[in-house]
Amino acid sequence: MLRVVEGQIPFSEIQRLFDEQVTEGYEVEYKQTVTFKDNEDVRELLDDLVSFANTNGGWLLIGISEANEGKKVGYPVEIVDHKLDFQDFKDRVERSVADNVKPRLPLLRFHNISCPESKSIIAIRVDSSTLRPHMVERRGRITCARRNSTGKLPMDAFELREAIVKLDSVSERFNAFVDSRLTQLLQSEFFVSPTHPVLCMHMAPLDSLEREVSLTLEQLTQANQMLRAGQEYDVHLDSINSINAEGILSLRRLEVNHINYKSIAQLFRTGWIQRSSSHPFSGKHGDNADTPRITRRKLVDTLTYFINNNLRVYRAMNLQGEIWFTCTLYSVRHYALIQGSDYGKPIKMDKLRLPILTIQSDANAKDYLKTLDPHLQLIAQASGHWEFFHEE
Repeated sequence: MLRVVEGQIPFSEIQRLFDEQVTEGYEVEYKQTVTFKDNEDVRELLDDLVSFANTNGGWLLIGISEANEGKKVGYPVEIVDHKLDFQDFKDRVERSVADNVKPRLPLLRFHNISCPESKSIIAIRVDSSTLRPHMVERRGRITCARRNSTGKLPMDAFELREAIVKLDSVSERFNAFVDSRLTQLLQSEFFVSPTHPVLCMHMAPLDSLEREVSLTLEQLTQANQMLRAGQEYDVHLDSINSINAEGILSLRRLEVNHINYKSIAQLFRTGWIQRSSSHPFSGKHGDNADTPRITRRKLVDTLTYFINNNLRVYRAMNLQGEIWFTCTLYSVRHYALIQGSDYGKPIKMDKLRLPILTIQSDANAKDYLKTLDPHLQLIAQASGHWEFFHEE
């Protein structure tokens, strides 16, 4: 509904809503402001966000008053002073969503739109979610909303049941794929020894999870070149690159400081992608010679490369929309996360399987680390850190 130009929303898009008298409904909701000291005000804000995620996505616009009398209600009347600091508001909303919305919402995108008379509008973009139904659980009360042509309304029992059944079916298919591939990986030559750590990542377009998708040989060949170009290593030793019955299989080895790094990538005819790598892991080193390491920078780089390159592949093959992503760390017992010179405690589990995240196919590079935050925080907690701090 709102056009984003180079990451910004021009005021002309807001003016268009007034000129065309666009009313609240499936795609837009207007609010004058939000008072975080008011529990019901916060709940209504969360219900607004959830209602978009549970339907087709939309925009929440803070700083616009709407008509609420007469025959025509819900259309924009004027731009008002919302009296909110943009960054503080963004931080509060993200914390409230993290604490009170289950399951976690897709990435929220915030925009600060400059308006005449030194006013501004805060716009929040919420994408439709395949993890729906999302619910607001706050202070002992649970609410679940969706959108219709007049705004938000509670979901009834039938709608909730239908959404849950659909989600379970798609989730089961994705998890079954991941489980089967991990089983094969454990039996392959990629595992040098039970103590050899591996990060295994999986992505799948929602479109291919909901219906049968079979890529052509031409598409696989094109993707083959893109996957090879997107590897983070410049040196290729003992590499294998072929298109087989399932897709593309690439095995790479690279010797760095007597550590044998490996990377294997596979694109399936369904559009699903698997990548396994030992790159984020280092052996014993330095003052903490008794503790092997998970290197923060290598881990972030590996995840970011994987997501970034695969989104390029999906766009080239016209597989658009929502993408599902998860990753699993194997053989990481006794490893510690290192950030700079700061070590965490050794991990006490052999395997860390992280939750499914949703990524929009049109996401930009600035969104990646934000999308990965839940994964990184879980890894940090498992290795004795409270937080997985970003490096500027």
